[in-house]
Amino acid sequence: MTTTARPPEFDKRVLAYMPRLRHVAARLAPNGQQEDLVQSTIERGLRYWRSYNPEKNLGGWLVYQMRNVAFQERRRPVATDADMDNIAIQPSQEGDIAVSALLRAVAGSPHADVMRLVASGHTSEEIATMHGVSRQRVHQKITAFRREHVRAAA
Repeated sequence: MTTTARPPEFDKRVLAYMPRLRHVAARLAPNGQQEDLVQSTIERGLRYWRSYNPEKNLGGWLVYQMRNVAFQERRRPVATDADMDNIAIQPSQEGDIAVSALLRAVAGSPHADVMRLVASGHTSEEIATMHGVSRQRVHQKITAFRREHVRAAA
């Protein structure tokens, strides 16, 4: 019988290498991110345990996993304060007026039931399931609302 579950002994062996991983993380990650690197490495080691060759050094394999995690983290873009300022757009009166007008248009539309769900972030498949109709019917209602809204705005 072949088991697909990870052997508990493997978990114990991985956890026994935590001091070594912390030591290596001190060289690979900035202060404050070292423990995250250790935890991510252990998670990766446990997830990909099948790729470990038991005839090889487990510590070396875990350090290899840590280097991969650290490399991926360095390649991930970091948002700066300037980036966050550009993302967080201050509300404006014009924006409030546009949103209010759109909400009034949705409320007065025969397709308000679908449009409220669209605005809430539901997919057309989810809306179709909720209403017991086809996805095509949901798209028809969305398209009809958009046409009505464009005509009313013109």
